[in-house]
Amino acid sequence: MPIQYIDFALWQRAYLGDPQDPDSRIAADLRYWAKALAGMPPPLDLSPGHPGATSHDNRGDTVAVQWPAALHRQITQVAREHRATSFMVVQAGLTALLALLTGRDDIVMGIVVAGRGHPRLDDLVGIFVNIMLLRTEVTGDLDFAHLLDQVRTRGLEAFDHQDMPYGVLVERINAARSAPRGLTHVVLAWQNNKPAELVLGELDVTPFRCTRKPRE
Repeated sequence: MPIQYIDFALWQRAYLGDPQDPDSRIAADLRYWAKALAGMPPPLDLSPGHPGATSHDNRGDTVAVQWPAALHRQITQVAREHRATSFMVVQAGLTALLALLTGRDDIVMGIVVAGRGHPRLDDLVGIFVNIMLLRTEVTGDLDFAHLLDQVRTRGLEAFDHQDMPYGVLVERINAARSAPRGLTHVVLAWQNNKPAELVLGELDVTPFRCTRKPRE
């Protein structure tokens, strides 16, 4: 094996540098996220029948939905017309839905990123995923085309700072708050690749899909 997970961890620490060094990568990322998330609203309250509840449990469920082929083609076509990706179209649609359901015009959601920016990490076992926070303003007169353009522009900017560890970002933002809390209750994970086949010598490996029941 050319590299191991510890090699990645050491590389990431060296790459990000010291937050106290204003010229370090992590300091630049912190400045970007501090500006992008300045004055961000509290997480969306999606608890049915319990608006403003101060305590929540972790009960939830998984709902599997199969998209019709026609819908997939429409999403792809919209993405092509607006120089965006299918993921951006879905994100814009989810943003519009959340704005409609909550009455909010400032939507912050988490986006899962793979964190495998180097080809040598493709076959390495380990958790590399990170979460970015993408913020979108949804005004009453904003049509979907302009919403998608905003999602595209801000998303491309944010991806330049995707190496910022989410845990560090949460600590920094909460440190400036009088009442620390989570930053978002909505996370969008987009996986459009088929699961890779796993070969372990003479072993036959079959994926086993677990049913998760998270709250968020």
